[in-house]
Amino acid sequence: MNSKKKILESLKRIMTSGGDLNFVTISDKRSGRYVQFTASKGDTHVLLDIPIDQVEQEKFGAIEDLLGVKLNKETDSFQKEVSAEQGVSLVFEIFNKIFGLQDPEFEIKITLS
Repeated sequence: MNSKKKILESLKRIMTSGGDLNFVTISDKRSGRYVQFTASKGDTHVLLDIPIDQVEQEKFGAIEDLLGVKLNKETDSFQKEVSAEQGVSLVFEIFNKIFGLQDPEFEIKITLS
């Protein structure tokens, strides 16, 4: 199964299984860089969360442009509610354009509540 399909299935799973606070963490095995998503069973969207410690400060403007959101100073992260399909596209754009990883080796971890 390819990475896009695995990520999409993982995002859909946290919207259809578990309880009130489910997580998917998608990381690159080599660099350790990651993004995470949260959702509850029954949700129609996931919340993309990119902690600021994953983004070099000079890339803040690029991530704000890509997501159309500013840094959330309460959570110290960039957050955006998206569909599962949008989430998949954003994962690849973030890893390629923001993290500078052209061929990430994804590791996907699902935590259901």
